Amino acid sequence: MANKLPDLKLFTSLVFSLTLFFFIWVSFTVHVESQNDQKVKELKIKLKTASGKERANVLNGLSYSLYKQDPQKAVKYAKQALDLSRKIEYTTGEGIAFNNLAITNRVLGNNIKSIQYAGDALECFKKLGNKKGAASTLNSLGLDHLDLGKYEQALKYFLECLAICEEIGLKKRIASTLNNIGVVYYHLKNTDMARQYYVRSLKIKEESGDRYDVAVGYINVGTIDLNSKKYRNALDYFLKSLNLLNQTGDKRDITNAYLNIAAAYFGLEEYSKSIDFLTQSLRLAEEIGSKFEVFTSLKHLGEVYTKIKEYKMAFFYLSKALDMAKEMKKNNLIRDTKKAISLLYSQTGNFKKAYEYLYDYTELNEKILNKEMNDKIVEMEIKYNADKKEKEIALLSKNNEIQKLTLSRERITRYALITGFILLFVITILLFKKYLYFFAFWKKEKYIGQYKLLEKIAAGASAVVFKAHSLLEKKRLTAIKVLHDDLLSDEPSKKRFLREAAIIEKLSHPHIVTIFERGEHKSRLYIAMEFLDGKTLAEEIEGNEQMDIKRCLHIMKQIASVIVTLHKKQILHRDLKPENIMLVTRDDDSSFVKILDFGLAKTQFQTRMTKTGILIGTASYMPPEHISGDKNSPAGEIYSLGVIFYELLTGRKPYIGKSTMEIMKQILEVSPLAPQTFRREVPDELNDLVVAMMCKDSRKRPLADQVLEKLREIEVKLSN
Repeated sequence: MANKLPDLKLFTSLVFSLTLFFFIWVSFTVHVESQNDQKVKELKIKLKTASGKERANVLNGLSYSLYKQDPQKAVKYAKQALDLSRKIEYTTGEGIAFNNLAITNRVLGNNIKSIQYAGDALECFKKLGNKKGAASTLNSLGLDHLDLGKYEQALKYFLECLAICEEIGLKKRIASTLNNIGVVYYHLKNTDMARQYYVRSLKIKEESGDRYDVAVGYINVGTIDLNSKKYRNALDYFLKSLNLLNQTGDKRDITNAYLNIAAAYFGLEEYSKSIDFLTQSLRLAEEIGSKFEVFTSLKHLGEVYTKIKEYKMAFFYLSKALDMAKEMKKNNLIRDTKKAISLLYSQTGNFKKAYEYLYDYTELNEKILNKEMNDKIVEMEIKYNADKKEKEIALLSKNNEIQKLTLSRERITRYALITGFILLFVITILLFKKYLYFFAFWKKEKYIGQYKLLEKIAAGASAVVFKAHSLLEKKRLTAIKVLHDDLLSDEPSKKRFLREAAIIEKLSHPHIVTIFERGEHKSRLYIAMEFLDGKTLAEEIEGNEQMDIKRCLHIMKQIASVIVTLHKKQILHRDLKPENIMLVTRDDDSSFVKILDFGLAKTQFQTRMTKTGILIGTASYMPPEHISGDKNSPAGEIYSLGVIFYELLTGRKPYIGKSTMEIMKQILEVSPLAPQTFRREVPDELNDLVVAMMCKDSRKRPLADQVLEKLREIEVKLSN
């Protein structure tokens, strides 16, 4: 476990450092400051003699040129342009002024005002049929909603903007909008879609020839590949970005490029190259006096040296990183470094020191979590107020539209006023009810109990499984199994679902999935369990022609140890098959077994049928006596285990048929070929054990503890 942490830390800090590049793209920063200053001077000279529409255009030009470096002046010029445009009935100037006020208020951090102004600008441009202006305003609305964390709405505006840009052929705007859509999908954790849009954006940038923009595009695509563990792809993109940044970028950009490349080499386990680039990033960060990059380089160097067990160098760099974190007074950096040092002491066998640093880490982590929780509450309050204000703005806009469509005041009668008021009141109630319905539906789809549902990861006949995290402990991923809504009125289904968690809770075994919680939220039954990131045994068998014998034995032993525990507690799993066995990575063991899906399990060896004539389990793994009508038994599970072992060794099922009935007939009547038929190197004792486990006479099959003992003996003989 300890050896895996540097990978995660490296990725986390790199994503943080790359935030700079995302915001370069999603805001329209002027790349060459000197050119911008010259433009402002020229516009101020023009302003002295300009009048009418030309003056409005100059004022808008000044506002746009200054919105980032002097937003207060930008607001002043935009308001002057707006007043003048209204006075001379210049709708284009009015729309541009509204748009400038929108982007300037976003820079000032007032996204609500920005949304209001952008809405006014969009109305002006739509009235004029000005598609270029409408695209700019839609982009502005997308950025505001992105800032507020309202990603679905941001995506809607960016897609509208993209459609217009593609229609009128605005290549540069198309590239930036594609990138913005990629950013939204990145926040929505849909990395496949994010990468697609980044790549589309990158192709256009490459055609434009702007080296800096292309470098940023390479970084965006590389970051997605890095997080998807496609390290070679990521490295190619990062090296391309470094080549361009060496020609056009500043030293801070180059420093971050070195960190990206170091991360890719780390993922590829080319540690010496990772150290080379981290050393270069450290040298350059020290040269420009960038403390955060200095800290990041030091910490990653310490983690890489920990990985390759050069502990003296690891202590040197991690100690310097801790000093730098303290100098910056950043508790989160101090916390992470102390954890890294604790792991380092643990690896060197100094458990006293490891405990001391881990204790400090825990205390700091608690303080940070408390602060994060408070910040989250404040953030939620801001978002709530933002939604409220946006609805008020939308309602005011709707009222204005209604007023424009009404007849003159003299012709409006008292009866019409009363009717209009009643109509508006009814519409508001209907809209509010609709809002409550959709809000309740959204909440049902996104939350259950204290868990936020992130994405669906599996589905079956009775339940669906989501990847989720607790609102109280966001960093810990959880798997949430939820009973299908249409089965809530089916008592047997509900009992089976609740029994699964009850059975697992009775067990304490490292190779059985851990249950955190089970409960009911708004009539929905759920089980919260540990999230397992790995492959099913079925996927592993399918992906390997023939697995190494020693690895097969290692996996067999773990599964057998679970069955021994179950049978001692008089529990039958009743659905043993490779699809219900996960292989995950634990403590450097990439073949660590976790047994899942106890939905069919029962205690005290209850009957094998839920209803008359309905067999429990999967046909290929069903022992002959169950097909014949006998009860479930431990011997039956040994048979299922034997079939799994057979598949592990040979890469194929013992019985293959065109239908379930044909497979069942073979199980009853045909003896399978021994594993050695397909793989000669299978040891005789292992071959005989699997054959005995699949014996048609259940009385001749070994017991679970005998299987485990035999596997251990075979493993020892193979090791000698």
